Amino acid sequence: MNIKEKIRAIRESKGISVAFVADKIGMVRSNYSRFERATEDKAYIETIEAICDALGITLYDLISYGEPAISSEVSALVKEIEKLRMEKMQLQDELMRIQKEAVKMLLLATQLAVVMTEIGKKEAKGAVKADDISDFLKDFIPAYLNGEGSKEDLRSPLVAMFFTPEQAAQIITEELPRLVFASFENSKQKQQKAGTQQ
Repeated sequence: MNIKEKIRAIRESKGISVAFVADKIGMVRSNYSRFERATEDKAYIETIEAICDALGITLYDLISYGEPAISSEVSALVKEIEKLRMEKMQLQDELMRIQKEAVKMLLLATQLAVVMTEIGKKEAKGAVKADDISDFLKDFIPAYLNGEGSKEDLRSPLVAMFFTPEQAAQIITEELPRLVFASFENSKQKQQKAGTQQ
């Protein structure tokens, strides 16, 4: 049996429809049906892996299906491929998490720079207190979120890869004040340290 015949036999033995597998792997049903019936044994490993996931089997299960005992060397290789596949998926998940966090930080950093510039202008006119910042943020955040600039920021292709506009707005609302106060405190400490050294 070739790989495609094995896939079909396993799918049918499990009572799984062509439509189910096609939907799971993101392939048009007619294309998937042709894929299973094709006589040539060519297929991308990613496609085979996705089909194995849809069928709830491992690559080893697929390769060994209907075969007499597979040699220990082949068995070890297939298991190593399966292990590497799992590691690849974990690394992809971790990369996605890191990218999402980076986009979130970029979104916040942009607004933090705007806010700190405004606070710097207020400081130039006199001392700024935490209450002043709190009041400023109560006005700034809603004005920003309702303004035209935010619509571009919150709907940018980069942000949209990871967050809906509502999620991005929630990040700004919940996390920007914390970052502003941390930056303000850090700035105050640096000024105090500079003052004591003089």
